Amino acid sequence: MQAKFNPWLTTVGRFSRRNFLRQGFVTAGVLGTGLVGLGTVACRAGAPAESTTAPASPTAGPPVKVTVSYDGTPNDMPLFIAHDQGIFAKHGVDATLVPIAGPTSVAAVLSGQVQVGHSGGSEVIGAAIQGGDAKIVAVQSPVFPFLFMVQPTIKTPADLKGKTVGISNPGGAADTALRIVLPKLGLQPDTDVTFISMGSIANQVAGLQSGAIAGTIIVDGPDTYKMQNAGFPSLFDVSKLDISYVDAVIELSGAFIDSHKAFVQNYVDAMIESTLLMRGNKDVAIQALNKIFKGNAADSYPSTYDYYSQPNVTVVPPLPKVEDFKNTVDILCKREADACNFDANKMIDASFVQSAIARGVTNG
Repeated sequence: MQAKFNPWLTTVGRFSRRNFLRQGFVTAGVLGTGLVGLGTVACRAGAPAESTTAPASPTAGPPVKVTVSYDGTPNDMPLFIAHDQGIFAKHGVDATLVPIAGPTSVAAVLSGQVQVGHSGGSEVIGAAIQGGDAKIVAVQSPVFPFLFMVQPTIKTPADLKGKTVGISNPGGAADTALRIVLPKLGLQPDTDVTFISMGSIANQVAGLQSGAIAGTIIVDGPDTYKMQNAGFPSLFDVSKLDISYVDAVIELSGAFIDSHKAFVQNYVDAMIESTLLMRGNKDVAIQALNKIFKGNAADSYPSTYDYYSQPNVTVVPPLPKVEDFKNTVDILCKREADACNFDANKMIDASFVQSAIARGVTNG
């Protein structure tokens, strides 16, 4: 099977949830050739076509081999738990986990080189707006899991007026979050507050430490833990501001869903089961964080777990809802005319989570 990428890949890249890659991640440039190797995995993963109607009570049956992408954030705890604690095996899922940055992950899903993607909703929306056959079957986190870290002299949002704040890249989740949040706090982006693109979280942290920026927005985890311990406080937690956003989603191609309904149902059931285990077993969850971050900043794992185990940050049931997509689509509309009339219903398939709810899977 020859690897092929869709021509809108570079456009999708502008809607990146995480426009940085942690140590050991494969960059988008390398994946241009590296994913060719995954084509072999994808070919082996092609199980016989199943019924086009999702079963009410799916059974595991013979394991289905799939390649699953992830982008290496704490949102991936349930994925690693499902893989390492035998939950996938129980549900007939034989998954190979591959770290791939969000935009490239969506392209790999649509090309068939990856069967299931775990990424940010903004990347999938960007792909769907450009005509990609991307479908979201679950929304694991419907909020921005960001803390706004500031200089100790910044005490209120009003203190940011006339100041410079750091983001990773224009169009990313951090940029999007601030453009939604700041007006609610009485500040206009690009007028009252100047954004500076810094390329990576490492540069954002360095900018705050050097005093080059007054504040920066960073996904909760080892980096925010490090900054707080260094004396840089969090001015606000975006997840607590009642702003809907599709931060962590599970996406597949519509064609794969149509031919593997029973498998997709089993996969969704497994992810719900692993999420419930994550919430109830801190030790198991910290083991997953240790694998995600390769043992780096281990002292941050307990607080990271506490944050992501909150019921508003990692939700059960992970039901995709059109209203959760509105803020993202509104921001994209300001940059891309095609986004303005986009109907999010076209990219949502809530039937699998709805089936899990009806069968009591979400009750544990």
